[in-house]
Amino acid sequence: MEVIAVTVQIAIGLIFLQSSLAKTLRWHEFKGIVHAYELLPGWAAPVAAGGVLVVELFTGVALVAGWTPVAALVAAGLLAIFAAAMAVNILRGRTSLDCGCFQSAKQPLEWRLVVRNLVCAGVAITASELSLDLADPLRWMHALPAGVALFAIYIALNAVWALDASRVAAFTRS
Repeated sequence: MEVIAVTVQIAIGLIFLQSSLAKTLRWHEFKGIVHAYELLPGWAAPVAAGGVLVVELFTGVALVAGWTPVAALVAAGLLAIFAAAMAVNILRGRTSLDCGCFQSAKQPLEWRLVVRNLVCAGVAITASELSLDLADPLRWMHALPAGVALFAIYIALNAVWALDASRVAAFTRS
């Protein structure tokens, strides 16, 4: 169980690292997405976007490096906040917004993204209780490659969901 827990921590850490890098590279677009969610006053959107980016970066590093359970709690908190922001906009009928995840192709808001984030939050907290010690060689020999593989599966699943969403949107318009 410990190897599985570390695998999950590493995968979630890589998700946060990749997401923070993508948000850095597309900074203006990310600020626009935060603003488009209409959950904050206009002046606060760039500040919140910067905060999200920095917290995601440090959380990703901490999870991959094994600094848990605080990092897992922060990750779970971020994922819950993202899920809540998406849910609010879905309930408002604003599903054409990009989720802002920057994991793969753009994805409009939908309930499965909310559920995905909530599941990841729960798994992050659960895994933090079972983590291997940093000095344990199993962490690096087994969990690191498995975490990278799990991350790749996550990215692939998001790409499939994005393609599915674009297919649905294309057929809805025609």
